[in-house]
Amino acid sequence: MESGPPARTAPGARTALGVLLGLVVVAGFFRVHNLDIWLHARTGEWILEHGEVPATNVLSEIHADHPSVHDKWLFQVLAHPVFDGGGAGLVVALRLLLLVALFGVLWRTARGLGASPGAALLALVLAVVAARSRFLFRPGLVSLLFLACTVHVCLVLRPDGRRAWPWLAPLQLLWVNIHGYFLLGYVTVGAVAGAHLLRGEPGRGPALRFGALAGLLLALSLVNPSGVDGFLHPYAILQDLKANEAFYTSTIEEFRPTFAADPRQPYDRLAFFALGTLAVVALGALALGSVRGGAQQESEDAADAGPPWARPAWLLPALVLLLLYGAMSRDLRRSMALFAVGVAPLAAAASSQLLRRSAPSGPAASAAGLVVPTALALVVAAGEVTDHSSVHDGLDRHWGAGLSETAYADAGIDFLARELPQVGVFTAFRYGSTLTGKRWPEQVASTNGNTHGYPTPWFREVMEAVSLEDPLAFDRLC
Repeated sequence: MESGPPARTAPGARTALGVLLGLVVVAGFFRVHNLDIWLHARTGEWILEHGEVPATNVLSEIHADHPSVHDKWLFQVLAHPVFDGGGAGLVVALRLLLLVALFGVLWRTARGLGASPGAALLALVLAVVAARSRFLFRPGLVSLLFLACTVHVCLVLRPDGRRAWPWLAPLQLLWVNIHGYFLLGYVTVGAVAGAHLLRGEPGRGPALRFGALAGLLLALSLVNPSGVDGFLHPYAILQDLKANEAFYTSTIEEFRPTFAADPRQPYDRLAFFALGTLAVVALGALALGSVRGGAQQESEDAADAGPPWARPAWLLPALVLLLLYGAMSRDLRRSMALFAVGVAPLAAAASSQLLRRSAPSGPAASAAGLVVPTALALVVAAGEVTDHSSVHDGLDRHWGAGLSETAYADAGIDFLARELPQVGVFTAFRYGSTLTGKRWPEQVASTNGNTHGYPTPWFREVMEAVSLEDPLAFDRLC
């Protein structure tokens, strides 16, 4: 339900949306620097050539027989013709398309919940910065889009749960074959079902419908080439990360705890803190106000029926999702993007409702409310174009099209191809996917960048050898 002015008539809505999409294009227009795209493209080529999804780490020289769940196979099948056929230009174009779709959905969610144009723009600018490290042509970007769609269906498009399955069931079927984050589909819907139960009698119908939908999405998650193993794969990864926490957090930045000390203070982390603070304060204050006196609604239709402390109808689901995504983002820095996508529209809607009760409204107020978020968007855009933001957070990406030369070990791979074309070589894990992409099948990498395609103890020894932490590691490996 919309509790604010419709998006098409609100003053400043088109301006705010234009500023947001302009920033998204600027933030997403950078050279292809993703090392993993080589491995994705080559795995997709293998799948198309063999007509099946591999069950082992087939592109590795040393651990080609190690059991491996290829949960990204559908994306990899797409990556092969896109990267190998269309090149870096097509990769950049598709990445921009995914990003525009993602933030378009987030905008619709925020506005559909009643957020003013200014509040929606402010929250989503923070989300752009908080999620920017995941703006890669990788399966994770598709997951962010699917998560945004799931939240939109549950809170805006089908807030009572009726006929939500035609939207989310096909999405889940695609999701489970694209990325391990597919679990967010049924977990999010299940969380919304639980939140509606807390609303009492008015929430029982939506709770039953969303609960049944969560069960359906859970069952659909078994429809993947690996079956039960594919369904359990994300949980196996989380268990492995927990069991080897000290190793992964010390070697892979995106696996570090979000709240761990970081002397660089990267901008994406600062934006995550700012957005989280806005969400906690706005949703908390809205909930507290509802408990004390009941939320003052612009309409009193059936969608908002229920006890005063549970109004508006989306408030309890929003609070539950805030807790859910907040808990997910605590241990893994890469989950800051999930939090930003799931929470930004909710923070915008809650802050707008609070402001409507205490501040004047109208065209002049709406225009004034766009000044700060527009200025922030311009500052962020300037940082992206000049690469200042990228340098600061260590992403090593460069604005513009093409391949980022600093991200690829081109000279080293050219040397191997010229001087040692038929010899097995030991490759650093980070660049193994690039060697695989450029030299397979003539030359096979010992480590191909598939983190979970190797036993963790062996992966640990590789990292110790590369970092020279253990001078005997090379002897044991080779």
